[in-house]
Amino acid sequence: MKYSWIIAAALLLVGRSALAQCNDYQLSITGTCPGTVTVFWGGAPPASTQALIIGNTLGSFTIPPGACFGTVICIQGSVGMVGTPFSTGTAGVGSISGTASAGACGRYLIAVTNFGSPCQVSNPVQIP
Repeated sequence: MKYSWIIAAALLLVGRSALAQCNDYQLSITGTCPGTVTVFWGGAPPASTQALIIGNTLGSFTIPPGACFGTVICIQGSVGMVGTPFSTGTAGVGSISGTASAGACGRYLIAVTNFGSPCQVSNPVQIP
């Protein structure tokens, strides 16, 4: 693994607990930024509401009052929701496409679903 040292450094910087909370289901992204990107997910809770959250870097952020209040996610820095929440579908898999602006390039994206307490969180992916 040629990037194993990056993963090790990230674990030291943000702590194991922050990254450990971001693996309830899987997220991936393809495309080019700026331009059209497609986000894919699998293993999400079936028929639940999901939101895409963007942040500047890996780290730790606690969701403020509202949906998923108190859930710790593993991105930080100018954290905000992308678009509007949507359904995961009955199988808990799917994809969504959209246009990523230049300001999104290199930032991190995760998905959060309001299934249970705390809410479930996907792995972080970097916008290409």
